[in-house]
Amino acid sequence: MMNHVIFSGERGAALIVSLLMLVVMTMIGVSAMQTTALEEKMAGNQRDLNQAFQAAEAALRDAEIWLRNQTGEPVPVGNGSTGVFTRDALDQNGNWWKTIGNWASGTEVAGIGGVQTLPSRVIEGFGFITDGSLTIGQTTGQTPRILYRVTARGTGGTDSATVVVQTIYAKRF
Repeated sequence: MMNHVIFSGERGAALIVSLLMLVVMTMIGVSAMQTTALEEKMAGNQRDLNQAFQAAEAALRDAEIWLRNQTGEPVPVGNGSTGVFTRDALDQNGNWWKTIGNWASGTEVAGIGGVQTLPSRVIEGFGFITDGSLTIGQTTGQTPRILYRVTARGTGGTDSATVVVQTIYAKRF
């Protein structure tokens, strides 16, 4: 027969301590998973924003190439039918750029993959500048450089990521 020795000081403390450690480890694991999920969403949003920026830049470059290839000065008109709008014709209500439906059909830039909506661009006549002066609108007998404001809008993989970029392009005709 075996004698069983019972220690009167043991009351299951090791079980309680190990259960507490298990709860703490579970909480740390759940927290790490939530942090990882949040970081993954942030990375996806950053990628979406980067796609939108690249699409807007492509539309901007497309407009600059269009302007560079013009042999004669395109006359700005209020409805943009010549490819160039008159200066500030689009900004009369102050919210024009924010409304997606205002971006004219036919200004989309094809060949951009992975975006929800094709990027668009708008060209506005912006005045002229001479070589001898930085004053817009003055001439001194020199052939001025014609200024154009180019605004481009791009989206990413979703339409919630939208980027609008703008530049001034100068060309001498």
